[in-house]
Amino acid sequence: MKNYKILLIIFLVIVVAGIIFFYSTQNNTPSPNLPQTNQTNTTPTTPKKAENSVTSNNETIKVLPGQSNIVLADGESRILFGNSGSEMSVPDVVFGKNYSLNDIHKINYLPIRKELSFYSKGYLITLKNLGCNKETRFTDVPEIWVTDCSVNVSSKKAEAPALQIKSVVKEIGTNSLFKSAISNEPLVYVTAPRLSLMSWTTGQLKGKIGLESGSMTSYSTDTSWDMSFVTAYGIDTIRYSAEEIFNKQGKKINIGPLQVDSEITSFNCRVIYKGTDGGETQQCDDIVVKLTLAGGNGVIKLVNYSE
Repeated sequence: MKNYKILLIIFLVIVVAGIIFFYSTQNNTPSPNLPQTNQTNTTPTTPKKAENSVTSNNETIKVLPGQSNIVLADGESRILFGNSGSEMSVPDVVFGKNYSLNDIHKINYLPIRKELSFYSKGYLITLKNLGCNKETRFTDVPEIWVTDCSVNVSSKKAEAPALQIKSVVKEIGTNSLFKSAISNEPLVYVTAPRLSLMSWTTGQLKGKIGLESGSMTSYSTDTSWDMSFVTAYGIDTIRYSAEEIFNKQGKKINIGPLQVDSEITSFNCRVIYKGTDGGETQQCDDIVVKLTLAGGNGVIKLVNYSE
């Protein structure tokens, strides 16, 4: 009888110990709804911009700064919006997967400010900016930022035609911004910022030539002046230094079959300061640039462009 009681006590102890062990293991099982203290936390990676493709022949798309990556009907060109930036920022059409930013002779993008049409891989694609929404953000001062833009995209199957380049001679003034097409068939759209020169034959800058371009408010001896050419055959730039302009140096670029010659033909200088050493400071304005277009026959890419 005594042995029976001992065995019963041992049995009860084993049962209680088993119950305690069971519940203790259950309480140590990680809950799917709670943070796991014994797991390694990883820093989430920033997702890449997802590509979205145009799915119809005519649709209006909302383009978001820093987010949108819209592949067009040709499967290569796309709409990107790098940064909302200032209130004048707009999306770009990029003729390729990424921007080409480091070579003024290999520019592969255009801002979609109004409307543009281009041929690519058997398609005629037209992009029209319908307007952008803006908001005021406060940093040190209130700033207006673009939050999104609506772009109408239309595309249809079409092969690019070939056009004969017509000889054109055009003189442009630079006392204010020049921004216009100097040829429409084929397209040659020129942007030339305001330009002024300064020549020193006295003082610390003696022998130097400086320029003031666009919105600049002072003259610089190491800033260049660029004329951009958006053409039916591609995009390119003619770049001048201040000394090259002052010396009336000619420049030439070739864009596909199109040849563009640039010549500084004239400017007027006036003395604004006389030094005690007999030298002078002169300011030169009314700078005239003569552009000559020539070339043969070539298949076009860009049909029209406006800002």
